[in-house]
Amino acid sequence: MDADRQLFAAYDLAQLPNKGPAYKVLAEVLAQDPDNCQALSLYARCLRSDGRLVEAHDAAKRALELDPEN
Repeated sequence: MDADRQLFAAYDLAQLPNKGPAYKVLAEVLAQDPDNCQALSLYARCLRSDGRLVEAHDAAKRALELDPEN
């Protein structure tokens, strides 16, 4: 599956209470492209939703470094 399709799937999965499946897809996308700003942003939102604030901050900061307009 290409990165765009994986991201669409991750967005859908991120709406579920259990973020585990979204994390799995996002990990696959980021393994292929660690600088994928959309994946990092969604990862940060999932982490924040789970109360993992330090990790969320780090992911959001990285996304903003890559694309300050995002």
